[in-house]
Amino acid sequence: MNAEQAWQSVLGQLQMEMPRASFDTWVRDTRAIAYQEGTLTVGVRNAYAREWLESRLASTVSRLLVGIMNASVAVNFVVNEPEPVVEEEGEQDMDGGFAIEPLEMTAYENEVHSDHIVLMMGYQLRALEQGDVTSRGLSVYVGYRQAVYVEWTKQGKKSGVIKNIPHYEVLKFANMSRASFFREISGKDEIAGGFVEVIPGSIQTKPGYVSNRRLDNANRYRVHMSPRLTRRDLAVIEKILTADVSMTVNKDEAKQAALNTLTRLAQSDVPSWIDMDDVQVDGSNRRSLIEVVRYVLGLQGDVPDDLIKACEKLYTKIILAYGKLVMTHYFLKVVAPALRLSHPQMWLINVLRDRCWYDYGTGTHKEFAVVRGGVRTLARWAGVTDERVAEWLKDPIFSAFVRMADLDALDVPDSWRLTGTQIFLVSQTEPLLGELLDGEPWGKTKSALGKVRPDNRQVRLGVPKSDARLSTSEIRYQEKLDSILGKMRLDLAKTETLLNNLIKPLFKPQLNPNNPQESSSTTENAWQNQVSSSPFDQTASVEVDTSNLPSAWTLEYLLKVNKVNASTKKNLLKLDASAKALVSWLLYAVSVDPDAKGIDRPLGYALSQVMEYPDEGKTEQFDNLASLPPRTLVAMLSGQKTDNPHTWLFRDLMEEPDRLDFVRPRYHVVLPILLGERG
Repeated sequence: MNAEQAWQSVLGQLQMEMPRASFDTWVRDTRAIAYQEGTLTVGVRNAYAREWLESRLASTVSRLLVGIMNASVAVNFVVNEPEPVVEEEGEQDMDGGFAIEPLEMTAYENEVHSDHIVLMMGYQLRALEQGDVTSRGLSVYVGYRQAVYVEWTKQGKKSGVIKNIPHYEVLKFANMSRASFFREISGKDEIAGGFVEVIPGSIQTKPGYVSNRRLDNANRYRVHMSPRLTRRDLAVIEKILTADVSMTVNKDEAKQAALNTLTRLAQSDVPSWIDMDDVQVDGSNRRSLIEVVRYVLGLQGDVPDDLIKACEKLYTKIILAYGKLVMTHYFLKVVAPALRLSHPQMWLINVLRDRCWYDYGTGTHKEFAVVRGGVRTLARWAGVTDERVAEWLKDPIFSAFVRMADLDALDVPDSWRLTGTQIFLVSQTEPLLGELLDGEPWGKTKSALGKVRPDNRQVRLGVPKSDARLSTSEIRYQEKLDSILGKMRLDLAKTETLLNNLIKPLFKPQLNPNNPQESSSTTENAWQNQVSSSPFDQTASVEVDTSNLPSAWTLEYLLKVNKVNASTKKNLLKLDASAKALVSWLLYAVSVDPDAKGIDRPLGYALSQVMEYPDEGKTEQFDNLASLPPRTLVAMLSGQKTDNPHTWLFRDLMEEPDRLDFVRPRYHVVLPILLGERG
């Protein structure tokens, strides 16, 4: 196996372990450059990426390479130097210009114009999944956003742009009739989950303005071009902030604690804390980070500038973590209305297209998506029931875009079946519907809504052609549509063969040459574990007995259960040392801090530090963990689920970011010390 093949295998494995946003940001475009004397050199795009990979993934990559190449391999990340662009000299046009003729290369491009796209932040799909906006509301938002987009960009993408827009400009992308559109927006102060707001008051006029009754009485709207954070995500941040601020004693300390928390969250991997369990979303009207900070701190006046900047950094980190969603104008303006796709169907197709597998060897997207939870997850994304999605998968039109693969025909881990993980085949191409429009190519400014089906009837595939209720033109329409969708519908048998060829190497990357029936590494089992895990299920858990724990840490308890010698015990009691400080130093000794890696006797180290600093722990963050009730802290250390808002802080301080499931976390060694179970 050469260096490039080995690295492609590593990329495939990392893709399934890492959060998608982190993988796309730091790992996707890396490439193997050379392999010499046991060192694999990997090229990255810049110094920031090199630093991130060296600090976070170097050890994991080395372990994976050992299993793949059956030898000890070191990895060296280097910055790719771009090749200089050499421009050839040629004759200059003396008239100062060129004659250029644009050409569409294929019939597909001539009709679809796949470079005409709507680009949205992927985070907006999170609002759909969490119920902040309905699928119809999201379609309305896209209509408003696209209607104002050109004017917004002309003015430098500045906020506060308000434009009077004819309703038909919104309908071009909203995939609904005029009547449905006005039913969706009438009588509301907020539309599309607050992405669009109605602006009260009269229109602002310039000198010389001539009154126009239709314009004067028209509604005005404010469109959020960037997504608002969901109510649930804001509730998570509020819970974390409240927990940290509640441990302060005055307003200045509270502001500093809030600033520290916002900063730390912005520096952490978003999925590691934002999907916290047991968060209650109340009916509060706090719809921004700044409003949450103001509420938690009880601020009456202006929010300090440093807190505002910290909020902006955290907001940006969250929004960018979920990537971008790309949809063609052709799909929104022609395919969806022409095929009468419902709004949930339309958004589900786009979500699955966005989450299709990426082949790092060829740099191409494959036409399948691996979805943990299968149909249930699709239903949650679309905001419908499981039964509804199951019906869609049998529908001749929807199944031309999305089909479910047969796992029994694929060589996948058993853990996939146990967790309901499913593979969906997803067509990335659009059906060419020009022949349904009398063979005329689609006009870029037009929408096909209400213009493609005879008499605007709900003609569906699967209706017998001899049905007396159908006219000749309707039967002819069905036959054309059946032919078009048949050409794009993915063949299950052929695609499943391709899937096996792609999936097998991920779970069996290298066979033992002495016994081809046995894997030469534990990578396969590790990957099976990783597929079924979630950001809050990645810690190896252990069973512990907490029945003898005190309600709060005391120095006497910790010294007694660990049989500390009489002299040390006497000195610490004489110093009136703090139990919280001792626990704080213990946690630091087994944390992921690079300076703590060399501490092999946590208790001895912690005792020596407390002798020198009787009332001081390592840092405020470790002190916060040490202040938790003993049972809560032990639950975190033993890998048990807890709804305590300090869970994110624990993971940030204690969890190795690149630790695989089968590797025992370092902090487990402190459990016997706290439980009094040292040998």
